[in-house]
Amino acid sequence: MGILGEPAWAESDYSDTMRFLARWLSVAIRLVSKTWRIEVDTSAVSLDNENVIYAFLHGDVLPLVAIHRDQGAYALVSRSQDGEFAGNVLSGLGYLILRGSSSRGGAAALRAGMRCLGEGGALGLAVDGPRGPRGCVSPGVEYLATKTGCVVRWAAIDVSPALRLSTWDRFVIPLPFSRLRVVYGDIQPAENSETGALRAQVEESLLSSFVVAPSRGRLSRALTTADASLGAPSRE
Repeated sequence: MGILGEPAWAESDYSDTMRFLARWLSVAIRLVSKTWRIEVDTSAVSLDNENVIYAFLHGDVLPLVAIHRDQGAYALVSRSQDGEFAGNVLSGLGYLILRGSSSRGGAAALRAGMRCLGEGGALGLAVDGPRGPRGCVSPGVEYLATKTGCVVRWAAIDVSPALRLSTWDRFVIPLPFSRLRVVYGDIQPAENSETGALRAQVEESLLSSFVVAPSRGRLSRALTTADASLGAPSRE
């Protein structure tokens, strides 16, 4: 037994255990996502450009990272133990990992993000993470966009059927054979714009992309066929 009654493996094998679970989870995500039926609306996308900042809500991370797997994009995750686990899962899905958040290591993460964008990469940001409030966009996405000139490509998603956890972010877990409706749009940073203007645009886009359809009582939007460059082929 370890200290205070913990099992002997609690400290020595913790990281190995979590890495194994993360690898298992990344494989499970790959398998389940192959059953999803995905529709994509790219009508608000202005550029055919992968050197962009993907902006999405923390609760939508799972379906979006599955859709964009194996594209060599960078993902920003926190320096917490939860972030370490998430980073291992994302690595198993083909992402390159940057560590840091608005609460820990934020400056270093922003510098790393600027470097990867400057080298032509794409960077994914859960813009209301890691602690919320849900839907409240943090300043990081605006800072990166204005400093690098990169387009912010927001991504909003509706999943049905799905499990939605009772966490602050209402984390969504698509079920096998779920139908995913994804909307993308581009926001170009403007020179000499008022501070906070781009953040407000991103926030409004993410929160208003889907509207409640009274006849069905759930989120809906008319969608077009996917753009293959976004890595989200339509599956029927």
